[in-house]
Amino acid sequence: MTFQLPELYCEEGIFGPPSDSKLSAVFADAKHVVDGLKSAALDRATHRWSALDSGNDWWDYVVLNKRSLEELRDEAAITAPVTSFRPQGGRAMQPRKHYDFSRGRGRGGNNGRGGKRGGRSTYQPREEITPMRDTFVMKDGERLRDFDFDDLVKRGKQFDTSVVVTDLKLCGLPRVYATEVERARITAPRKLQECPETMKFKGPTAFQDPVLRLMVRSIEGDLPVIVATEEALSSLMACTRSIHAWHIKCFRFKRFTFLETVEHGKTDVEWVAETNTMNGPSETAIMTENRASALGAESTAVAKEFVAHSILKTTCNISTEKRHDDFKGMTPMFRYRRYDIGGSSPFIVLVRSEIDAGTPNPQKPNSFLYLRLFGLLEHAASHQWQDTSAASNILTTELKHNSFKVARWIARSVLSGADLMKIGLISRNKTANQHNLVGIISQDPTTLGSQVGVTSATLWSNAIALLTALLQESEKCMVNGQANLFFVKNANNNVIELISQDTDGNDDNDEEEEEEEGEEEEEEEEEEDEGEDEDEEGDE
Repeated sequence: MTFQLPELYCEEGIFGPPSDSKLSAVFADAKHVVDGLKSAALDRATHRWSALDSGNDWWDYVVLNKRSLEELRDEAAITAPVTSFRPQGGRAMQPRKHYDFSRGRGRGGNNGRGGKRGGRSTYQPREEITPMRDTFVMKDGERLRDFDFDDLVKRGKQFDTSVVVTDLKLCGLPRVYATEVERARITAPRKLQECPETMKFKGPTAFQDPVLRLMVRSIEGDLPVIVATEEALSSLMACTRSIHAWHIKCFRFKRFTFLETVEHGKTDVEWVAETNTMNGPSETAIMTENRASALGAESTAVAKEFVAHSILKTTCNISTEKRHDDFKGMTPMFRYRRYDIGGSSPFIVLVRSEIDAGTPNPQKPNSFLYLRLFGLLEHAASHQWQDTSAASNILTTELKHNSFKVARWIARSVLSGADLMKIGLISRNKTANQHNLVGIISQDPTTLGSQVGVTSATLWSNAIALLTALLQESEKCMVNGQANLFFVKNANNNVIELISQDTDGNDDNDEEEEEEEGEEEEEEEEEEDEGEDEDEEGDE
């Protein structure tokens, strides 16, 4: 059965189908309410109402459905098409213009917004990222050499220097990996507990390590020897991807050079979304806990919590030497290796690396696979992980936003000779003090390096170029057989600087603060003594 709309006609002051006087009055008032809007919007509403049962009275429909003139006006304004209209007694108004940055002005050239002619993509406004503070303060120092990132990348493509590795010693027994953490999912997260105090303990530097000092004495010959920890050497290997500021202290004594990570150097900070230049964290964020520095401190602590959560109390049955007393309380196994660098200027590198855990090797009975454990904290402002079903889909995006951190992880895994990397995906649980483990990604260091363009050749190319320059410049700066130099990376600067200076400048500030604190304490003690003397006199 077909349905036909009643015939419409229009008379002066009346719109819609014929009806009684009440309905005519309603539409007459509606005409004044929607005056200035295009009549097509009102016709659209009229057609919809006219499709009702013709037996019902139109006025009763309006009253029963609580339709008011205000609702009619709002509906007409919403459904009106976005076109120009001619109000009564005025000229036609033009629709708002929307600028297209890909056409007209603002294409390419100096200070241009981009475009096809300029050879650049369409302009996209982005949030201005406030750079982090520099970590190195130059005082009475001398800038010896600069290393541009582009030059280091080109050098890596032509790398042909031989690197021979030799295992020297294993100290300590690694913990067994807890396979239960593999059950963590985005839909079924696992809550992380606070890291115990023993996991927060930081081992001695390369210069203070008693095992490395004994190894240095046993090396014969006259080749230069560089002694470093994996933390310092991995920063130099992956330096071409860094954004924030950091620096490393280099102390040379005769033919031995020690790379040390200092407190203000920021080489141990696990920055969050450092290389995300579009929507990365900024220091001007309204919420203090969402600032780049706060996220870096939070990520560093969370990474240790993940390691503590992923290991058992039992140790792997591996024949190793006893860990030195200076490392008492630390859980990882220390692996000491020697790298013989060839080329026109050969030298030796001694490295102390770590193995976080071990797991039984399914292919070889009575043997273990060495694991490195790293925690990846989600950027609090993105919250994209909750919309992702699989943890593997997260890795592609996070590798771009954390390329420097991931490159350092690969370098540390290569230096320690780890068989697998376990990357834990960690997100906040409502607050910055509570975190959940939402997934784990297992990757071979070589395979993961090929995905992000970080190979052993590129890592060693950067390190050898920097260390060779260090040996050459320190030879010229030696006074009484000693020299102090610094590798400095300033914020948002694609250059590594080699600077000759006794201290990093922050040590002087610390000494001044300690002196001021000592003077304040002495003044307080003097005031207390004077008060006691006055009390004694009053008692007398």
